[in-house]
Amino acid sequence: MSKDNPLALGPERSQSAITEAFFTHGDYSMQFEDTPESEPFLATTPRPSTLPQPQQQQQHPIVSGIPEAARNNNRYMNASVHVSMDDLHIPYETLEDGKFLSRSMLVNTGGEELHRFLIQRSVIQPKIVIRLQGSRRTVQGSRSKTKKDGTVESTSITHLVDDFNYEMDCTKYLRSTPDGFKVLPDRKTGEIKSVQELCDDYVRDPHRIKELQLTKVVDWDTALVQRVLTKAIRRYGYSHSLKIDIETRQNKVLVKPGSWIAKAVDNPIMVWFCYLTFLWIITWPLLFYYRRRYGHDTLQSIWRMNISKREWCEENMDDILGQIPLAALDSHSETEQCFPDDNTLLIYASSF
Repeated sequence: MSKDNPLALGPERSQSAITEAFFTHGDYSMQFEDTPESEPFLATTPRPSTLPQPQQQQQHPIVSGIPEAARNNNRYMNASVHVSMDDLHIPYETLEDGKFLSRSMLVNTGGEELHRFLIQRSVIQPKIVIRLQGSRRTVQGSRSKTKKDGTVESTSITHLVDDFNYEMDCTKYLRSTPDGFKVLPDRKTGEIKSVQELCDDYVRDPHRIKELQLTKVVDWDTALVQRVLTKAIRRYGYSHSLKIDIETRQNKVLVKPGSWIAKAVDNPIMVWFCYLTFLWIITWPLLFYYRRRYGHDTLQSIWRMNISKREWCEENMDDILGQIPLAALDSHSETEQCFPDDNTLLIYASSF
């Protein structure tokens, strides 16, 4: 039995008071531990360079600490989080746009419970989607108009036609677990707080329209992917209007108070009332200020891809180009362009 695998433990070890699970992507890890009742239910501490070694033949796995360079680059991620495995249920709802929202009293009155809720929701994969749309204008007739001087002016009637419009779900290329939390420096003060400090600040804030947000960020060079896809489609022979968007969906975790005023300001009827009565001139700046104080610009959960950009290109380029109708390609396109070989795809992928 390997000592390096924390999941490959003997039956006698599985009955111990401590259960450990590690997310060890990149330079960070997240540790979940059953703590005795005498200890704080949730505590966040920097991960030590090595874990204590028990006086047994089987030892705890050794996990390296957070690199100093990462701290200097504002990438401190609360790498070791101790959470009771016997978690209480924290109510939440899933909004239409895929966001997780909780107004529970538990997360609005206890910083530790709020931190635990963020951990629970942060390990749910976001969804990354590539949307490709190609369109062109076609002439469907003309309209004639006689001017005062007797001349006839003819105007073409055009219609926008979509040659292709589809989405590619790339969620399967995400790693199964995140790297951990990343807290960016405050834009005004430059201060970098831990996740627990953000949670405590939110709970202590007496305002009833406050809000805390966690954003799941996919660490993928989307601009480069867009450039390579554009280059490949153009070389394939499609010269019409092309739009490529890469979106991350279901990537927000929100916490709001359960007070009537906090719910009222989210009501669409109230939003329209403020808009029509011009109350938005006062209310919207206040909402923007109080709602963006906690985590909106600073608190992230980092996700990485399990495949390189070059490998992704080689695996998916045939399917992407196959969505383009042959009739939409330029008339001067060569036949072999419709069926690019491996060498052609490698040229596209070399941009990575």
